[in-house]
Amino acid sequence: YVGLYDALVNALNDTNQRASWRSQVDELRQAIARDPSAADGIGEAFALERGQEAADDLMEMLFGFDAAAVGKTPDEAKNGALVRIIRWMDDDDLTYRVLASSNWDEITGKRLFGNYRPEQNDAQRKRALRHHWDRLEKGELAVKEEAKP
Repeated sequence: YVGLYDALVNALNDTNQRASWRSQVDELRQAIARDPSAADGIGEAFALERGQEAADDLMEMLFGFDAAAVGKTPDEAKNGALVRIIRWMDDDDLTYRVLASSNWDEITGKRLFGNYRPEQNDAQRKRALRHHWDRLEKGELAVKEEAKP
């Protein structure tokens, strides 16, 4: 797969690959960590499939969000990246939902929170995401603390 990212990018939009989504996101991130110029190839693969605007969003999610982007206090979190992530978790595009869900899990430390799954239909997603919006509004979401060495 050296320099060829189409298969991994396409797999993020395939419900038959759902068991591998996390490892595929990790593989894309590891490719960038090994060779930062890989981000260009991955971005081009996203752009080819979804257009440049979507590619920009997807690459932002692939790079992830630091504590400053998320917000360190409940009030900051209400205006930080979590808002965009929740919206992306309800996007019509499965790739958005897969990457957004991956970021959500990493940021909050809560996997399958509110029974959300990226492959759910529109009604199921909306029902699951109500929990996310409610917890965010109540200030109950915090950035997962990194383990101290």
